[in-house]
Amino acid sequence: MIRECNIDDIASINKLGILANENFTNVYNIREILDKDYEFIYVYEEDNNLLGFIQIEKHFEVLDLINIAVSEDTRRKGIASKLIQYIIDNVEHERFLLEVNSNNTSAIKLYQKFNFKEINIRKNYYSNGDAIIMENAHVDATPELSANNIDASLIHEAAIGKIAGDQLIKLMTLGLTEAEAEEQIINGFLK
Repeated sequence: MIRECNIDDIASINKLGILANENFTNVYNIREILDKDYEFIYVYEEDNNLLGFIQIEKHFEVLDLINIAVSEDTRRKGIASKLIQYIIDNVEHERFLLEVNSNNTSAIKLYQKFNFKEINIRKNYYSNGDAIIMENAHVDATPELSANNIDASLIHEAAIGKIAGDQLIKLMTLGLTEAEAEEQIINGFLK
């Protein structure tokens, strides 16, 4: 089961965090994180045992994956994948960023499974490697109109507007008939 972290999880999160980063408790104060409105920790548990967690920060539509850790005896059993998928499915975002050590090939492969792509490198960021910045972007470009008046009637201009003449002319110069050009424009709009 995946759920939001609560104060009773602090000791377990610290224990898992230290496995991933020996300085975890020096860098992250879980009690303070729980009080922030832009930082979240979700935990994975089975039979009341906390087996993993994911820590994210949310700044407007951008998520930053700060930490992900799984207990040593349950690694490679899909827990990290479930945590990442949970965030992708349940936390509203347009961009999802993370940073990973270039030597952590298993983590890089995991992130690539979720369509994270390398967007930048910070050379010599870690004492033992570069930091790879990765992103998984999500954009919902569905047009939407709304009105706060029950008597209002709204319609998008694209639903009633004319097809631009220069678009038709361009396609017709490429050998399409006017009807074929209109069809291509409409098909392109609907995709």
